[in-house]
Amino acid sequence: MPDFAKSLIADVTAKVKKQLLDSLIPITRKIAEAASELEATLTKPARRAGRRGRGRRRGRAPKGRRAVARTGAAKPKRARTRNPRGTLQAGIRRVLHSEGGPLSLAGIRNEVMKNARFRGRNAKTLYTQIVQAVKKLADIQKTSQGLYALKAGGGQAAPVRRPRKAAAAK
Repeated sequence: MPDFAKSLIADVTAKVKKQLLDSLIPITRKIAEAASELEATLTKPARRAGRRGRGRRRGRAPKGRRAVARTGAAKPKRARTRNPRGTLQAGIRRVLHSEGGPLSLAGIRNEVMKNARFRGRNAKTLYTQIVQAVKKLADIQKTSQGLYALKAGGGQAAPVRRPRKAAAAK
């Protein structure tokens, strides 16, 4: 019997080994495919990250306004005209008076920018200037909701002061 038991054990272990190997073959194929895909993605030429689309490539001629200015005759710049003193404060008062109720700073900015004098200005810069102007103006108060309104009896918006022209020399 011992020979029979040894042969039986050897036969069973051989069958178990064969079944294990048969079940491992598809798994090893999947692992090999995944490894080849990973290798293919790692060996692809890497794209430049970060600075895509900005600046110009080396060895290329500059483009845009600077290139035109270098090749053609330079056009003289027109001097920027400034608004008369107090225009922004008067605009803020006018907006708050016309709305009747309190407005947020962004609402004030949007209404002020509808005025022709402030159209085309940078909204962020104008917002900052409105914040500073509202702090200085005594007839504007901040409500409990964080909005701004004219104080009671604030009256109408103040007219814009125009700078006086110097008297011509006689």
